[in-house]
Amino acid sequence: MMRALIIEDEPKVSKELRNMIQTLRSDISILGTLESIEDSVAWLQYHEAPDVIFSDIQLSDGLSFDIFKKVTVHTPVIFCTAFDEYMLSAFETNGIYYLLKPVTPDKLDEALKKYDELRQSFDRTKDEYTKRIEQLLGNMPSAYRNTLLVNFRDKITPVKTDDIAFLYYNNGVVTVSLFNDQQYFIQETLDDLEAKLNPQIFFRANRQFIVHRDSIKDIERYFSRKLIIRLSIKTPENILVSKIKSTALLNWLENS
Repeated sequence: MMRALIIEDEPKVSKELRNMIQTLRSDISILGTLESIEDSVAWLQYHEAPDVIFSDIQLSDGLSFDIFKKVTVHTPVIFCTAFDEYMLSAFETNGIYYLLKPVTPDKLDEALKKYDELRQSFDRTKDEYTKRIEQLLGNMPSAYRNTLLVNFRDKITPVKTDDIAFLYYNNGVVTVSLFNDQQYFIQETLDDLEAKLNPQIFFRANRQFIVHRDSIKDIERYFSRKLIIRLSIKTPENILVSKIKSTALLNWLENS
């Protein structure tokens, strides 16, 4: 069974695409539909990668290309958009086909056939490719930070990431809070830090918080299927997790 993910911010268009895919191919399972860059990044970080992604380009919070800048994805993407000016960028971002809206069954079928051809070609060399990649990765150092450089009394101080309970953004400033309640400031954005911290240890709860796994005391259910994370140390405000990220949070806690 082929597993597909749809990224589309117009519910009607998303539903039509889902129905068209399932009508054309009974062997495709739709894992879910996402509407924004933020939700898509969260989903891809904490779920097994799908076999193929169908993605609009212009989303409510930006261009979908930003998704693939924030999270490493090797999954082929079939872009579905009403604009043709993004074609070059699409093929620079895992794109294998560019569908102009309105998407028709015939054009969608062509895109799926292109995917099948590429998959068959890849499968013939997959074992050799996988072994080679594993050898290369085995010789590479970890891509994640073990230490952050923070500001303290006009000095730059190294802090071990294992000692960090959470990072908090407010009014343009990122605060690093340790398990011993010490606090420092760091001259990096939360987005940059998220990419540099090990996702098995740190979770981006929302736009203001990144939390360490060991700092989580418990989780409280909130209305509209949201969650509130309670830490073992005091936080400047409640850590609210959206409905989409709530599932990712629970999967992360259970599986990492």
